[in-house]
Amino acid sequence: MKTAFVAVVLFATVAFGQDVDPGGGLEEKCQEAASITPTTVTIQKIQSERNLTDVPSSKMYASCHSSTHVGAYVKVEGIVTAHGAHKGSYAQDYFFMQTGTDKFSGIEVFSEGHYTKLSPGQKVSVTGFVAENPPGLTIIQACKLPDVVSSGNDIPAPVVLKASVFHGANCNEDIEAYEGMLVKIENVTTVKCSNSYCSGGIKATDASSWDKYKQMWFTDDDGTSIVEVDNHMFDIFTRFITVPGTAFGFVQGVLSWYSDTDNNIAGRDDSHWDLLPRSAADVGGGVAIPTDAIKPYSVADVQQLTYQYGNNLASVPELKVGKDVAVKSGKMGTGNWEHGPCPNSTMQAWMYTKEGKAVQPMTHSLCACYPAGALTDLGKLAGEYVSLRARVAYTQGPLASFYLEEEDCSKKTGRGMFVYRPGGTEDDKLAAGDVISILSKTYQYYGSEQGSDPIKITIEKTGTNVCPPTEVTAKAFHVPATVSDDTGHGEGKLGNAAVKTPGATAVADTGDYCKKCVAGDAESCAEQYEGQFVQVKYVKVVGFTKDWYKNYGGLDTEGKWSEEVFHVDGKKMTLVAGSVRGPYQNHACSGVAGGCQMIVEDQNGHQMLIDNKHKGTEKFFKGTVPGKEEQTIKVGDTFTSVKCIVDQHRGEYPLGRGGHYDCNPVDWRDMAGWNEEWPSEDDKDDSTLIIAIVVPVVVVALAIVGFAMYKFGYEKAGQSAPAAKVFGPDTNL
Repeated sequence: MKTAFVAVVLFATVAFGQDVDPGGGLEEKCQEAASITPTTVTIQKIQSERNLTDVPSSKMYASCHSSTHVGAYVKVEGIVTAHGAHKGSYAQDYFFMQTGTDKFSGIEVFSEGHYTKLSPGQKVSVTGFVAENPPGLTIIQACKLPDVVSSGNDIPAPVVLKASVFHGANCNEDIEAYEGMLVKIENVTTVKCSNSYCSGGIKATDASSWDKYKQMWFTDDDGTSIVEVDNHMFDIFTRFITVPGTAFGFVQGVLSWYSDTDNNIAGRDDSHWDLLPRSAADVGGGVAIPTDAIKPYSVADVQQLTYQYGNNLASVPELKVGKDVAVKSGKMGTGNWEHGPCPNSTMQAWMYTKEGKAVQPMTHSLCACYPAGALTDLGKLAGEYVSLRARVAYTQGPLASFYLEEEDCSKKTGRGMFVYRPGGTEDDKLAAGDVISILSKTYQYYGSEQGSDPIKITIEKTGTNVCPPTEVTAKAFHVPATVSDDTGHGEGKLGNAAVKTPGATAVADTGDYCKKCVAGDAESCAEQYEGQFVQVKYVKVVGFTKDWYKNYGGLDTEGKWSEEVFHVDGKKMTLVAGSVRGPYQNHACSGVAGGCQMIVEDQNGHQMLIDNKHKGTEKFFKGTVPGKEEQTIKVGDTFTSVKCIVDQHRGEYPLGRGGHYDCNPVDWRDMAGWNEEWPSEDDKDDSTLIIAIVVPVVVVALAIVGFAMYKFGYEKAGQSAPAAKVFGPDTNL
């Protein structure tokens, strides 16, 4: 028999708030192990045999008692206790399994596509690799969907613990024994958010009890020990009043370890323990959010195009934009950068430093061009809940996040929006074409207007037709490809050197990516298409983007990429490895270096960024397009059309810009006509002429045939056909 252990390279780890593939390199590892017999082990063996000297430093991604079996190819069984958990991306790719209530009897499993196949109470067998992701959290990376051994088993009861066992959420042996298990804390009280990323409460006047990552904090009856509750399956504040000081009978869930950004809480490491509730049933004694006075809104009201750098209720705070931007109030920006609503990557990197957090922390409220309606505070992103009715245009999974569109397809702009949700119940399953009523907060995620954490979803209709994509050109998305500090871009040792997106052709244009939207002008701005499907025809690939995930760099004095980052005062910045991503913020493919973004150019020379948020471009980069296996995308390739969902996000495109609009196919088939011949302009003219001639002829012919059949029917019945009725100005239709 071959050895049951294989050498593996641990994949890069990132924060939950970042969109990456947590199974990076897993496909290749599993292929290598296909002929190897896995070692059958217990969860207890994997979890209890640990490196006790492996404890966190004060840095991010610090480990905590990692398993000594990391890299082992194993087969392990357990009862599913929770499923459909997500991290970073909105895919529900994690589940938890457990063998009992003894210590070290639970573990987390990464298994893509498991959600619709598994359910709590099933006993499953998992084959895969033991890994630490992030460092200190022992998981199994499944090489295939788990095998169901039996169903209907009792789920192990949560182990009741005191908050003091968490030791302020720091790494410790007492709580390590319950990693991956169901645990319960009784008689808890919510604690005020005290880090740099606090979000508003239900009302603008509420003290915040959660942060931008949807994390909350509780104490139990000792009043001092802190337990962090995270949102990977359920958000407590979407169903219950959670203002600081609110008491609950209990909160329970599965226990996970995580490396986080600086939380500014004394006595806590950046790496810490998280309690993950599965549903509202994991919260006892809460008071439901009142819904009787929620105001009606439309998708267009949320995705408003009226107020730039403000909305119907508020103005963007001056601190959240560059010095040359005038916000809705008329005041000029006071942000610690010169140009535009979104700081470039060098400035964003500085915002993650201790100095940056104290002055201007990196929050979701940055990069707001046309902020979401109904928010009453565009700094804290606080606002009332709203109700709206719309159709589901696309969903990332039956219980995952989704996109809404207005039912009226005649609206070509402002009709789509994203709705974030970490999960739901069986009654909340959605599919494209469902018309729903929804109660939700509005939110702003680096410029992207959204619905956030719905508290109620009602399906009104099913099976309706979604709107066809709006046909656009790349002009609305185009920004200059060449920038310098003379224009206010590229702070951070850029000098006077021009910086171009690799492989791109600069096209003369004016303005920033946050363009002013002009009513009736389809090419004035990309903002008007955010959150909806569009289609652009006849485009050519002119370049790609590439990010550096661990060694974050910046632009040097010659405009070239450097692994050293300098602040605007010329001083070198000290950054924590892995704390931020590269300049483009692209959405990487598994096994593909640098990500899966491509820059395309239309026939008028305008460019736009095609991204991989919904994994629609991956097959072109990995060489797995059906019928064209082993062929990969390259500069010069063409497409006859690309159908995609428009998104706004931070991340430079082109280099020097702090934010951008991109477009994201949801399936490889949405990128049609790969390297197929385009019709010439003469062919297009001929086609138009042919249509102009043929269509009327066909219509007349059909009319003649129809009348003949009509007359024949009467004559066959021995009757005369009635005279044709003429409709004119004096007749009633």
